[in-house]
Amino acid sequence: IEIGPSNEQTGSNWNQWLVEALKKGDFGFMPMPFSGTVEALVPAGDGVMVYGSNGVAYMNEVLANELFTGGYGVTGINHVGVYDRGSAVEVAGQHVFVGSDLALYTFNTKEGLQYLDYKDVIGSGVIADDCAMTVDERERQVYISFFNSAYIYTPGLGLAKSGRRVSIIVT
Repeated sequence: IEIGPSNEQTGSNWNQWLVEALKKGDFGFMPMPFSGTVEALVPAGDGVMVYGSNGVAYMNEVLANELFTGGYGVTGINHVGVYDRGSAVEVAGQHVFVGSDLALYTFNTKEGLQYLDYKDVIGSGVIADDCAMTVDERERQVYISFFNSAYIYTPGLGLAKSGRRVSIIVT
């Protein structure tokens, strides 16, 4: 297998490292239960949420036994993907994401996927644009910003329009 630059170009054993990592199960590939691109990976419990353009999946660790060396299993969670790569975050143990349908969703490993809707609110203010979501850990709020509109989501309270588009919070 010859992947990446040759050893002569880099002076390293990159290809050998990659082959060994694949053999040990430290690195690999897994087909997702949706087509399209993977937009974001966010840790969730003992696994990781895979947010794609056409779906969402949960990858959880499968422990090794006498027949299997371990790895990850995958479970399809939602047939609707995320709006884009900036539209999925974690706040207070819960994931919040804007779907490709412009609805708001939450996910945690205990309650699973929750459809919050707000499609009419978010969809009415969005011109095809990138989404930027920022978390205020202290206030436990999620700021959702588009070019021409912005919102604040507070778990347990709901979604509100915001007059400011926040792209980063420094605490």
